Amino acid sequence: MKKSKIYLIFNVLNVILILLAGNAFGKNLLAVLDLKHNKKSISTKSALVVSNKISRVLSSNKNFEQFDRKIMPDLLKQLNLDGLAKNCSNEECLQAIGSKIGAKYVIGGSVVRVNKKTKIKLSFVDVTTKKVINTASLSSTLDIDAITESEIPGMVNKLISKKR
Repeated sequence: MKKSKIYLIFNVLNVILILLAGNAFGKNLLAVLDLKHNKKSISTKSALVVSNKISRVLSSNKNFEQFDRKIMPDLLKQLNLDGLAKNCSNEECLQAIGSKIGAKYVIGGSVVRVNKKTKIKLSFVDVTTKKVINTASLSSTLDIDAITESEIPGMVNKLISKKR
């Protein structure tokens, strides 16, 4: 068997275990999607830095069981959702992806740079009710690394503060 097939099987099994663990312990399964970005203004690497920081901030919150972001690309590809996920920033799209991967909640959004300002918009969506629980946005002249360290933790905490 090819290495990539073994890796894919391992990832699918990992997702199944996460789903089972989340259901067994009453945890709320949450997926943090990569932020939509315009490659002309924000690099893919910078957008991933922000997405990964969101996930790290949430990792200390015991109310959620997170999908492993390392396996998310393979899972989305396996479910033919990778193209949709790259352009996903609205609540309908976030809800659709969340329901296909078995998440109860999804966080997604966008990051762009316009006129020397970085703008980040995030949405926290309840997949089962198909409603946006909360949104957060930011406009800053700081560079992306400074924003990631100084602003993202507060944005994420504001975002999840309205969870039912």
